[in-house]
Amino acid sequence: MDEQYKISVKQFEFLKVEYENIQTNIRRYSDREWAVPGIFIASLVTTIGFIITNATEVKRYTFIIGFFLLCLSIGNIFYLLFTHDRLTDQRKKLSNLQYVLTQNGYINSLSFPYLIVPPNKKNQFSEFTHGLWDHVFVFIVSGVFLGFVGIYILFSI
Repeated sequence: MDEQYKISVKQFEFLKVEYENIQTNIRRYSDREWAVPGIFIASLVTTIGFIITNATEVKRYTFIIGFFLLCLSIGNIFYLLFTHDRLTDQRKKLSNLQYVLTQNGYINSLSFPYLIVPPNKKNQFSEFTHGLWDHVFVFIVSGVFLGFVGIYILFSI
């Protein structure tokens, strides 16, 4: 056991509560990582539908609606990357905490689907790129695509 990670029973009680809080945050950010693009993409599709069905009324507000579509696309990118960054931060904290608890024998390292590494080493599970190319990038591209489609339809009417 690494002596620098030795903890007392009182510290363990605190770390146990912190462990549960981190797991709650990871669940929350994971859910938000899927909900946020759904909200933005639904807003983009709704706005595009409004443009198509109300073409004559939309012509008066072309630039305002175009700006709204652009803001939705940029908001999707920003908020999705922000959420993914927060999720990565929580995963790093969890990885470090799991290492400390494993070193002290409070949890079994065999119960995790990934290798528990010391805090100063990289863990694939807690890197920013974990999940980035799987779904985050797809949601970003789809939001930008829908924004441009909406702007194209808006200015071609």
